[in-house]
Amino acid sequence: MTKAATNESAAATLSRDGRPNPGLSKRSNDSASCRTLGGGADTERIEAALRFSEQRFRDFAAASSDWFWECDATLRFTWFSESAETLCGVSVQRLIGRTRRDLGLGFGDDAAIEAHMAELRTHRPFRDFRYRTQTDRGEQVWFSISGVPVFDASGGFQGYRGQPATLRRKS
Repeated sequence: MTKAATNESAAATLSRDGRPNPGLSKRSNDSASCRTLGGGADTERIEAALRFSEQRFRDFAAASSDWFWECDATLRFTWFSESAETLCGVSVQRLIGRTRRDLGLGFGDDAAIEAHMAELRTHRPFRDFRYRTQTDRGEQVWFSISGVPVFDASGGFQGYRGQPATLRRKS
């Protein structure tokens, strides 16, 4: 493929303002080929598309959930979004480095937590796992959490990312 054809193909996947154009494919007709994009206008359009995509993600994230969390391959919490502490009423520092089991969260019964922990060890997505915890002020709060596994470029399990839904608070 010529450089001109590559540039035309790359430009065709982006709209004039640099946004990705989902109606057009980025794949070449030869699925075994790999294209390298040139610099200049192509690079600017690609960077603009990336900025737009990142902003879109941030906007959806801000609109879709109270807060987000991440845990590592040992299932220890490593990160919470900025709003987690305010919305949950639980100090994030109390959570970092600990597993759900370490936190003594109320799952209703031991079988439920064991089943959930076994599910996490399979590295599959999960939805609507419900549990309760106590806020720093002594209130009980119920959450329903969902998460997806995260893998590195070579397929190694890195942990989970997810979001909860606050179900209810009790004083």
